[in-house]
Amino acid sequence: MSSLAARPVERLSEADAAVAQGDIINVGQRLFQELFPPELKAEYWRKIRPLRRDEANPQGLIRTLLITSDEPWIPWEMVKPYELDPDTGEERSDGFLAETFQVSRWLAGRGPADAVQVRRAAVVVPRSDLAYTAQEEQYFRQLAENGRVDVPEPLHRVQEFLQLAQEGSAELIHFAAHGRFEADNADLSPLSFEDGALTPEALSGQRVRGLVRTRPLVFLNACHTARLAFTLTGLGGWAEKLVDQVGVSAFVGTLWEVNDLLAAEFAIRFYEELRAGATLGQAFHRARLHIRDRQPANPTWLAYVLYGDPNSTVRFGRDGESRPEGGPSELSPADVGLDLEQVRASLRQSLAASLQAYIEQNLPQLIDAALARVLDDSSTLE
Repeated sequence: MSSLAARPVERLSEADAAVAQGDIINVGQRLFQELFPPELKAEYWRKIRPLRRDEANPQGLIRTLLITSDEPWIPWEMVKPYELDPDTGEERSDGFLAETFQVSRWLAGRGPADAVQVRRAAVVVPRSDLAYTAQEEQYFRQLAENGRVDVPEPLHRVQEFLQLAQEGSAELIHFAAHGRFEADNADLSPLSFEDGALTPEALSGQRVRGLVRTRPLVFLNACHTARLAFTLTGLGGWAEKLVDQVGVSAFVGTLWEVNDLLAAEFAIRFYEELRAGATLGQAFHRARLHIRDRQPANPTWLAYVLYGDPNSTVRFGRDGESRPEGGPSELSPADVGLDLEQVRASLRQSLAASLQAYIEQNLPQLIDAALARVLDDSSTLE
């Protein structure tokens, strides 16, 4: 997945693009079959899908999915519901969960914030070989010129970021650079700065007291930043560090390497939607669909993960220039008729100890094999 996302694919032939998309769909449908127990499959088709709000059903009452889970190895966003009745041959198919719902995650413990007021933003853009991070840097310069948000000069060095973390002088922190996931110890997964690397392990105690007080929105626009793994004492990685231990208001990261042009477009679209008044979930979903439509054969659009309340608001400036959009009220799980305890029990039974090994051992091979046919194309995005 990372290999394909990193390569330009705009000039793929229609046939190759169709193969790539078909193989990604196959992975998503297989995840649905393996991850969802029969009871949850039935609930999805019987209650959740008919009540979803979309273009075909604008009065629907379900548009968000907030998944609270400590299972770090499950790519929920990639799940694509599909069912074939062996007796009648009848098929039922739906889009990826991240495509058809405003999907977000959270970790058990302290709840996400319901609102963020951004008066000051910090941009971390170390000089690198990523050609399009300059677009993200320029976007924040323009935001500062508009006078709504204070944006100091970009940060390039580890010590500069540590000072920011200790002081808590920003409600929005945007990072655009290289990242790498260390499967053996997620707490050692580095983010690259000009003078070295920063790992989740390095952020603790008084070093993060400012972040704890401010609870900023943090966007790590680098590969693998949202991946977690089980360390000796529990979950590890950037998502766990920032969400569970630091307690940020919301966190955006990626599950695998992303194309740097599409990454820049995603970030800018995300922030523009927030400034226009969209909720966190709406802005994230629209940015995802934007880069999907831009490059549907590139899996970058499925790589992004949001930790936060999808219904929370982000306002920019001292008084806040954004206003949340209105719309029909949404149902609670009880209103829909879902027995959450039954669903949880069913999921626990389905997600047995063998599932972690299954996902870790098989998903990378499934993805690599499915997408290998398009990896030779190295044309340039225009």
